[in-house]
Amino acid sequence: SKAEKMLATFPNKPASASITEVTPAKGAKKLRVGYFLGCGTDLLYPQVGIDTVYVLSQNECEVVVPKGLKCCGMPQLANGQLATAKALLIESLELWERQKVDVIVSDCGSCTSNLTSSLWTELLEGTPYLESYLKFKDKVKDLTVFLTQDIDINTASMGSLNESVTYHDPCHLIRSQKVTKEPRQLLQLIPGLEYRELPGEHRCCGGAGTFSLYNYDLSMSILDKKVDSIKETGAQLVATCCPTCSLQLGHGLRQQQHEVQVVHPVQLLAKAYKLGAKSNEIAG
Repeated sequence: SKAEKMLATFPNKPASASITEVTPAKGAKKLRVGYFLGCGTDLLYPQVGIDTVYVLSQNECEVVVPKGLKCCGMPQLANGQLATAKALLIESLELWERQKVDVIVSDCGSCTSNLTSSLWTELLEGTPYLESYLKFKDKVKDLTVFLTQDIDINTASMGSLNESVTYHDPCHLIRSQKVTKEPRQLLQLIPGLEYRELPGEHRCCGGAGTFSLYNYDLSMSILDKKVDSIKETGAQLVATCCPTCSLQLGHGLRQQQHEVQVVHPVQLLAKAYKLGAKSNEIAG
């Protein structure tokens, strides 16, 4: 019953209800980008999904979110349902092979961690799906990695945010994929946004998928330390790249009545682009 408090609000509709299957690039199309819309983003943080498509479009990417997209299989795998997880992965392989995209990005560190796991290479060994998986795996990237390393991100069209932000590393990004600098680089590209590093070494927020639901008290003791670190920065915002982390951090901050907003970096990019567009309209 205590864990139920974590779901303070539930969106009226998922991101998938607002995102078209193909969103054209703004300007000349440079890349056809597949967006793996994960369940956490779709159901709990739909604005993150909407903003991801918007930001990619602003950077000359045609964005594809295919109908029939299923879960990445991480929750099933973590809870021992290997056959279901494997079936979901095979469905994804077949679905994405038909899309003919240049790259597949996700805003969720857990999704990209699962989709690129070496475990699948072992499990698919000797099956007709292995070659297809290896090609698929090479295309999958975390959104922040794609935006900072694969394209020349458009900063000229951004407005100034004039806010302060710190960043929490999701374990599935920092430990499984060694992605640390890219989200920070992205935040520091936004005009007017003051970046403040969290003190001390990286700590888990205590979310860990369904861990916080089944081990609520232990999870909260881990979370309290993380919230203390966030408060120490004095930042107005805390950014992270995982829906579970967002859920956990938001709960901890509310519990301590600390008014810090939890956001995904892509939401701040979208906000900056929209402010820039509004300024241009006024100037015009």
